[in-house]
Amino acid sequence: MPLSNSPQEKISALVKTNDTVVLGLSGGPDSVFLFHLLLKMPNAPRLVAAHVNYGLRGRKSLQDRLFVEKLCAGRKVPLEILDLEKTFVQKKSESGNLEEKCRQIRYLFLEEVRRRHHAKAILVAHQLNDQLETFLLNLTRGSSLKGFRAMRDYDPKRHLLRPLLEISKQEILDWLKKHRLSWRIDQSNFSEKFSRNLIRSQVMPVLEKINPAFLRTAGNSLLDLTENLKLAENLLNGWLEKNLATDGKKLSFPLDDFLRQPDILQKHILRELYGRLHGGSLTRPALKEILLTLGKKQAGLRKEFGPGTWLKIIRLQNIRQTGGTDNKRIVVLERKFN
Repeated sequence: MPLSNSPQEKISALVKTNDTVVLGLSGGPDSVFLFHLLLKMPNAPRLVAAHVNYGLRGRKSLQDRLFVEKLCAGRKVPLEILDLEKTFVQKKSESGNLEEKCRQIRYLFLEEVRRRHHAKAILVAHQLNDQLETFLLNLTRGSSLKGFRAMRDYDPKRHLLRPLLEISKQEILDWLKKHRLSWRIDQSNFSEKFSRNLIRSQVMPVLEKINPAFLRTAGNSLLDLTENLKLAENLLNGWLEKNLATDGKKLSFPLDDFLRQPDILQKHILRELYGRLHGGSLTRPALKEILLTLGKKQAGLRKEFGPGTWLKIIRLQNIRQTGGTDNKRIVVLERKFN
């Protein structure tokens, strides 16, 4: 069956024949699919594969490594391996952070390999199912708006290219079976003690039963949502660039101009400033109380704006050239002083 969207076109738009790319190759179906797809490309870039052996599954992890070694040797593809069998120690009681720790190690290694080989990009095999599982996971846990963005095809800061985001898992499996290609199965992907796996095995099938085209329609909706979030982000950044003043650790902005903005932009502004100051997320009740305080426009009012920070309304007097004075109200965010 033809693929719905051509990942080769996405790759060719970024890398040329003489460029080098690094592929994260776990041995699972998605990365093996991308491996073969790269080799079949006309004018394919030079390929370097990178594999991390965490050693978390004992003999199975070793078999994954051996599979990847054999796959690359048979196609004469250079392979870089990070072997953590003896050094990557993680107690079962700490398993809640295990996935994130593995992810951090993997991306650090991929970037190291990219630099060593002077590669143009790092390719990873995230596909459409991964995209929607991440969205549903963030929705279940509660997330800021940034958590509801679709993954980008290309992240220039990280040199990260995801050419499979519009290809479903089933399309990948069908293609591998059609070409009689083998891959490795990680049994931990079926353990329902992990939230993502529970969504994959229990939630996604129900949604596809309601709408057999769920993957495609939900994927399109997620792209639309991401475009709308990008628009909101551009409006937010434009307003902050024009109106936000910084004096050391103190931030300030004009209250009257702030209150003229649509409600949704006011909320985006306050959430963004809270994130800059505290690195966390402003709760809805706290956001509502802060907006009520600002809406009173009363100089001298103050409200807690996260741990160790006050939000205060201050009235400034400016002398007009024509005589008289202007009263200008600004909002100041500054540290509390004992």
